[in-house]
Amino acid sequence: MRINPMKCFFIFSILVSSYCNSTAQNLKLLDKAAPQFELLSYSGEGFSLEDAKGKVIILDFWATWCAPCIKAFPAMIAVEKSFFSDNDVIFLYVNSLEVKGKTTDNVFDFLQKRGLDINFYKDTNDVVSKAFSVTGLPVKIVIDKSGIVRYMDSGFAGDNQELIAKLTNEIERLR
Repeated sequence: MRINPMKCFFIFSILVSSYCNSTAQNLKLLDKAAPQFELLSYSGEGFSLEDAKGKVIILDFWATWCAPCIKAFPAMIAVEKSFFSDNDVIFLYVNSLEVKGKTTDNVFDFLQKRGLDINFYKDTNDVVSKAFSVTGLPVKIVIDKSGIVRYMDSGFAGDNQELIAKLTNEIERLR
């Protein structure tokens, strides 16, 4: 089978353009007040940005179809474990931009089969992802104690140690 270089270039250009556009849209919120939002976890735990004033919040937007999201989970879980005893740091794994018809139970089963023990929050109708201009996945967002977005990162290059270092440094800076 012969691969057409022009088709490959065209597809690559679209992907890069989409990624850059997503990143540029996300960065509009940097150093601005985070949009107000509410989420409900799979276990029934509610979360409101308003209720979390005085805490550093890490949002990880992901979906079951997103391979880079799943590959980044070990790094995210490692960072979360390192701040486990710090009550001023909250990790929210936001299941968003999911396949139509995928229920919360389907997502829970997906995580269980992979041995991923996270308390995820379902972004019903993608309300929270829209508020944060998330158009591609994964996206990591860090909100400081006063509710200001201080860090945003789109995509995952596959380097868990780099992600651990970036997030740890950012959280330490904001605690």
